[in-house]
Amino acid sequence: ELQATNGWHPQNADLIISAQSPGSRDVFALLGYHIPELGPIKATAQLDSKKNAFGLESIRIMVGDKKAPALEADGFVDDLMTGSGTRLEVKLAIDGHSLAAFADNRKLSDLQPLVGNMIVSDGNGSLGIDSLELKSTDPEMFTLKVNGQFDDFKRPETLMLDSTLNARDLQLVGALIDQEWPPIGPVTMDGRIAGKEENTSLDATFTAGEATLHAVIDGTFHTTPPHISGKITAQNLFFPDLEEKAAANSKGKKPADGHVFSRTPIDFNLLQKVDLDLSVEVETFDKKRSQIESARFGIALQSGQLTLSPATLVYPKGKLEFQGQIDAREQPQVSFKAFGQDINPWLALDMEQSKISNTFNSDLDIDVNITSSGTSAHELAANMQGSIYVTMKDGQLSKALLDMIFVDLVGWTVSKATREKYVAVHCGVADFSISQGIMSTKGLFLDTRNIAIAGEGTIDLGREQIDYVFLPRKKSSLILRADPVKIRGPLDRPAVETIPFTSAVKTYGSLFFAPYLFAGITAFDFLRDTMNIENKKSPCLEYERQKKGE
Repeated sequence: ELQATNGWHPQNADLIISAQSPGSRDVFALLGYHIPELGPIKATAQLDSKKNAFGLESIRIMVGDKKAPALEADGFVDDLMTGSGTRLEVKLAIDGHSLAAFADNRKLSDLQPLVGNMIVSDGNGSLGIDSLELKSTDPEMFTLKVNGQFDDFKRPETLMLDSTLNARDLQLVGALIDQEWPPIGPVTMDGRIAGKEENTSLDATFTAGEATLHAVIDGTFHTTPPHISGKITAQNLFFPDLEEKAAANSKGKKPADGHVFSRTPIDFNLLQKVDLDLSVEVETFDKKRSQIESARFGIALQSGQLTLSPATLVYPKGKLEFQGQIDAREQPQVSFKAFGQDINPWLALDMEQSKISNTFNSDLDIDVNITSSGTSAHELAANMQGSIYVTMKDGQLSKALLDMIFVDLVGWTVSKATREKYVAVHCGVADFSISQGIMSTKGLFLDTRNIAIAGEGTIDLGREQIDYVFLPRKKSSLILRADPVKIRGPLDRPAVETIPFTSAVKTYGSLFFAPYLFAGITAFDFLRDTMNIENKKSPCLEYERQKKGE
């Protein structure tokens, strides 16, 4: 019965509800969870209006085999309208084979079972978690222990949680949450979440091999928006090798809307959902994988304005200082500045110390100043303003990134067929000005062991068009052929036209060298064999001298 006189509250209800599914994977997928198959699902409950309220009695949920279910839940809700009179007991018992299956397609030997229990009730007057326990004990592979409670779901500061984790390595932990992480270990984590007055605090220590991360964070969630502050410190930090993966992932991939820069609006509203005030200090980096000595930066987010400043990376001979800002309060505005001398970034990535030879007394300077505005990646690219100036001497660049440009696009082999991940670069210059999304080349030179390259042209980021000329010079018999080329057309599929040697010298030579007034340097000199790092006519060194003079 439904009557207006009692606010349409159901009366005299007596219904049996049941649900079942032959498998759990698709059901959890509908709820947004990607988990392995745990077996059939069966659920029953009785909907009635006893005690002058509309409630659920005899709730029973079972996932998995009846004799050994992976999940069981039993309980009741006296009043569905108010949520009062609730008690639900949940038991978890995932066997080691099913737990290992969380690694999806990656092979992982069976682990020890993950068992636990949780009681949700409003016995103390507010709905929350009375107790929570999770445990999986496997000293050789993976050990997890979690204990806690959450007295009132409406008051985050009532959450209390103690957790410990021990694992063979990061690769194992990553596999369980569908991430590809390196096999660095052992891994440990000790963390505690506790409430104090109206704040919630996190104190956690995480280690992976020799790397250590310690976070002390405070959160205030009763304000709008919530506010999070604290400090993160790290020792022996390392960077994963992201360059080759980025190069590999870029091959053959295009945005869903068919453009290089997506037209889909960026959800800048996320910047207004929380306020942040965090400081991060990396006291030391892993010397086997990086020559960065230390780092420090601050992250501030308030009312939709995100600021990264101050930010500093310290190298053996120099440092990189940078700052960035996103202001999403009205028309989104983005800015980024970076200035560094002798920063050696190619030695900051995943590179074994034994492969870093003293042959490369590397120097790299960078000066970047970029601003833009817009609501999508395309608008940000089209409205970009600023400059980029980078110089390098006796350095190394990722072979994967160079091949992605010069082999995939132009057809040259910048580096010979080798297993080494980095290419020796004698010197290089990249000098660009950017106006309304159009990148114009002031100077582009790259001198490697096997080939030297000069480039000139424009890249229109807004129209996604390129108009560029590359002049190469062979320096090794390993390079079978390296003809001058002109690249023109859409960024994602430009046309590449080979230019005859004599035509390139006559037509484009002045574009490269006349503006720089390099004494005695001509396109013919560059394309032949008179250029080398010892020669004072080296275009990148001459360009840098002139740039500093100006």
